[in-house]
Amino acid sequence: SYVRRVKAIHECGPALQTVGDLPGAPDDQPLYSADGSANWLDPSAVRGTLAAGPFPLQRVLKVVLAFMILSPAMAFSFFVTSQPIVMLWLMFLSSLAWNCIFSPMS
Repeated sequence: SYVRRVKAIHECGPALQTVGDLPGAPDDQPLYSADGSANWLDPSAVRGTLAAGPFPLQRVLKVVLAFMILSPAMAFSFFVTSQPIVMLWLMFLSSLAWNCIFSPMS
């Protein structure tokens, strides 16, 4: 498993070029076809996830909200496994707010 980034998208059709995520990574062109002669990669040959970014924050928050409404357990599980520090911080803040609201100091 390795990470590749999209370097260029072909203007005349669905094709792209990729590049390694580390400096000095080998060229990807030999991987675009069986004989290594293709200059562009057909998107149907991509295995795994291909995402472009950066994504606008407002759009990301809308998607997160939709997942939280449609399936809170799934969204919580995803964020706990992918962003554990952020989730621990949010859980701490929510427990602090919960305690302040329902158990105010006398």
